[in-house]
Amino acid sequence: MENKPLILSHRGRGDHNLPENTIEACELAIEQGADALEVDVRFCASGELVIFHDLFFKRMIGKKGSIWSTSLTDLKQFNLNKNAGPAIRIPTLKEFINHFKGTVPINLDAKVFTPVAGQFAKYIVRAIKGSGNRSQFWVSSFNPVFLRTVKYCSWDIRTGYLFEHFDMLRRFTEPFWYVDYWHPEINIVNEHFLKLAAAKEKNIYVWANDEKDMSHALSINLVKGIITDYPQVLSKKNGQNPNN
Repeated sequence: MENKPLILSHRGRGDHNLPENTIEACELAIEQGADALEVDVRFCASGELVIFHDLFFKRMIGKKGSIWSTSLTDLKQFNLNKNAGPAIRIPTLKEFINHFKGTVPINLDAKVFTPVAGQFAKYIVRAIKGSGNRSQFWVSSFNPVFLRTVKYCSWDIRTGYLFEHFDMLRRFTEPFWYVDYWHPEINIVNEHFLKLAAAKEKNIYVWANDEKDMSHALSINLVKGIITDYPQVLSKKNGQNPNN
């Protein structure tokens, strides 16, 4: 990559006609210029980890209900494909890892409540170790307690702390979480923030969708990855050929 930042497809989005957080969408995102993937992970009612963003599935499926209260067997009945063509199902984390292991770097964004942080951490660490290529994956979350628990389960699993604001509480508690990366929104990445990141030896993975924000992110040396809904747009700005 010649020190160019990774382009991470947010929720595996490439073509927005395909449902987010699916194997099919992620494959297309890679074809369209993404060289890494960011997907969301949740617990379902029967205890498996699945790739899905929302707590409730009304937006994606058109029916009332929640991932938390629905078994994997029932989730697998839903077809996420709203267009003509083959059915597209919600993948489990295990299915997703098995499909993409040994390919591109993958950021697993854990959607987790503090009461189940310990169990969630054990399951996600077990899945990453089971891939046989744990360096391909890292775990991010807005929940710093969960990230610390991941480190407790396996110190070598990399973690990224997600935040929209870097207020005094986050700044002064951050050393206790032992995270490897910071995942801020691009609008808080200013000169002062970059000095703090450099002093703490943190690599930065930012979120950016606006073309102006993309250009700003590309100009910052500490930015090692850009998480975006539009990998095909960013790949052109980054000087890549999506067909290579």
